[in-house]
Amino acid sequence: MNTNLRKRKAFVLMMLAACPVWAARDLVIDPARWQLSRKELTLTFNPYEVAPYAAGASSVSLPWSALMPWLTAQVRNDISK
Repeated sequence: MNTNLRKRKAFVLMMLAACPVWAARDLVIDPARWQLSRKELTLTFNPYEVAPYAAGASSVSLPWSALMPWLTAQVRNDISK
């Protein structure tokens, strides 16, 4: 795993660990907070969920290559097209 990918993974884990349970639940069930592109998945957190309110909304982008182990075979196939 390259250094940049390791840093992104650590950042996401840190953000999710700091995220209150209710905020994590809202993140998962609110499709407006998920942005999908050919290259990556971007998750957007509302202000105050993982950082001070003054920082505004926070987001983290994960390349599909980092998520492959957790995706179903069908989704991996769709992404690879």
